Amino acid sequence: MRLKDRVALITGAAQGIGRDIALKFAAEGADIAVGDINLEKAIKTAQEIEVLGRKALVLELDVTDYEKLTESVN
Repeated sequence: MRLKDRVALITGAAQGIGRDIALKFAAEGADIAVGDINLEKAIKTAQEIEVLGRKALVLELDVTDYEKLTESVN
């Protein structure tokens, strides 16, 4: 568990490479903030992370909208 007790914010975590990274980090012991514009798929990824025994926080993020992005992470 190389990432035990760490927290990672992963954008694009609802699907594809971002999802794979989120699940791998969780498998390595990290809790994950699942950031994505697709809230429904982000929730599914968060549920998969929780099955691995880690905590997950879902953030509806659009990284192309700077104002909303900074509001979400502050």
